[in-house]
Amino acid sequence: MKKIQNVFAAIKTGLLTKATSITIIGSKAVIDLLKNFETEGLIRGFQIVDLKTSKICVYLKYRQDMTSMLTSIKSISTTKEKIYIKGRLINQIKNPLNMYYITTKVGLQTLSQLKINNKKLQRALGGEVKYIIEFNKVNHNLKELIKK
Repeated sequence: MKKIQNVFAAIKTGLLTKATSITIIGSKAVIDLLKNFETEGLIRGFQIVDLKTSKICVYLKYRQDMTSMLTSIKSISTTKEKIYIKGRLINQIKNPLNMYYITTKVGLQTLSQLKINNKKLQRALGGEVKYIIEFNKVNHNLKELIKK
């Protein structure tokens, strides 16, 4: 889990400094996370640079005006205060502008992955809410039009 925290911190720092790419130390869980980010359109992609040291280059994604695709990355559960969500409440969360990462018995999953798995397995699996990633999907021009 420590490597995942480092990935989130590195991405956050990279976005703040407007870097085009960052280098991180990877693992299987980190690669799964990056694949998910790439599928969701939050990063341009990633490439394994060195197999011996597990270095991965992550290519960050920006809009034309250099605003990030991510609004914020928040770490929710801490060692002092852990936040859990019960399996039966999973389907009640409906916020398309956020991506929730939840640690379950089967590993780190997004909220949408957890909903799909719960339907397939016909059970209500919950877990610890680790991170919330807020998207910057709304067009700024639309925000200005709505205000008028």
